[in-house]
Amino acid sequence: MGNNINNNNNEIKKKRAHLINGKYFIEDLIDIAKLRDIFDKFCAATGCAIGFASYPEQENLIVTRWQDICIKFHRANPKSTKCCVESNIAMTSKLKKGSDLNIEECGNGVIDGGTPIIINGKHVATIVVGQVFFKEPDMERFKRQAKVYGYDLDKYLEAVKDVPVIPEAKFKSILSFLGGMASMITEMGYNNLEIKKKNEELVKEIAGRKKIEEDLLLREYQLEILTRTSQHINSVLEVSAILRTLTEAAIELVGAKGGAAGVYVNKKMIFTDYCKEGKCHPFNKVFETGQGVPGWIIKKKRPYICNDTERDDRVQGAVKEIPGLYNLVGIPIISHSGELLGCFRLDNKNDKKPFDAQDIFMLQGLAASAAIALENAKMFIEHKIAQRRLQIMYDELRSRLEK
Repeated sequence: MGNNINNNNNEIKKKRAHLINGKYFIEDLIDIAKLRDIFDKFCAATGCAIGFASYPEQENLIVTRWQDICIKFHRANPKSTKCCVESNIAMTSKLKKGSDLNIEECGNGVIDGGTPIIINGKHVATIVVGQVFFKEPDMERFKRQAKVYGYDLDKYLEAVKDVPVIPEAKFKSILSFLGGMASMITEMGYNNLEIKKKNEELVKEIAGRKKIEEDLLLREYQLEILTRTSQHINSVLEVSAILRTLTEAAIELVGAKGGAAGVYVNKKMIFTDYCKEGKCHPFNKVFETGQGVPGWIIKKKRPYICNDTERDDRVQGAVKEIPGLYNLVGIPIISHSGELLGCFRLDNKNDKKPFDAQDIFMLQGLAASAAIALENAKMFIEHKIAQRRLQIMYDELRSRLEK
């Protein structure tokens, strides 16, 4: 980059809005380092200085071989700098289409020319070439200027003498060449923009397909859990075994860290075990209507989701029971006739993800299998009780007959 000019592109980006498609900076579409190298070689051959500035902010992205008259004097003094900026704005604002060239004498007396970089119909940057004279400078004018701005006269006039004098025709041909270069840069920028668009679309498509594949694999895995659990819980007739199997399967199904299942008996929800990390521990809890999440389920017979335990008064009891509880879901177990048989609760979805409607859908499928298993267990218990009563009646009748 140019003499003693240090542009911090990160700082520039903080100050500027996105320019192209509401998303890209000109620096994102053009290789600034390579362009700077080209400009350096061009300046060495022509003696002109080149600037590459964003538009309309006039932030210098490349400054190549700027003359001391600009760096050490015009751009170093606040008053003369203002004149430079105003001149740049006046010159660049007249550049409306890619083929435009504009040559003007800046307010401080040196010649500059500009040509625009236009991408997608938007003027986003300008190539400025110059810091030259078309003829030998009027030294009296620059003496007066030194006095106005308070420059060191001798050093300033030395800087004036160092400014190259280039015939106007040659300068126009240089600027015309840069106009062709601007067109090439514009085309490169546009092509890069199109490539970036297509790449982004491809990335989104790949991500979308990957998500679909992941969802399909997850659904297959969940269906396998549902099938396996349904077969297992309907092969046993012990309520406690059904509830433990149900809880462990539900934890695996939605990726929770722990949970418990209870049965609804005598208008109360009764829990005996809490399962976590593959083990079940005693968890003797009884909930009445309206008490906590199980009490809400008794009353409403609907699933309950809480993804922010700090803001939900209904789950504060569970928060005390389970340290670090950040979310939970409760699912009712309802028979085919609409009778409430029990419920199960799952705590802390992995990676602090929220429980969602898909979780509810899967868990309700599991609850349907559990309802059948609990009804079968209930019928088995009732059958055993009936058998026991018949046995007692038979024994009593036989005893009487023997007397």
